[in-house]
Amino acid sequence: MNSKGSSIKLIIFATLALFVIGIIPSYYFGGASIAKAVLSGYIISLFNIIFSYVSISWSFGKSPKTFFKIIYAGMGIRF
Repeated sequence: MNSKGSSIKLIIFATLALFVIGIIPSYYFGGASIAKAVLSGYIISLFNIIFSYVSISWSFGKSPKTFFKIIYAGMGIRF
């Protein structure tokens, strides 16, 4: 397996572990609606992290002009 795939798996598993730790008190103290909000926030954040990681790792090794175009375009899309 390449390092990019293993890094993405590591990101997913690490954030999933934190999500599981955080969802239990959220559900206990806030109920189902708060737990749904935490789940939605987790999914959006995970997509944001993976998209930014892939775009940054893809842009390494390219010219500085191309690198900054990719970075700024990615920030614009995610915002």
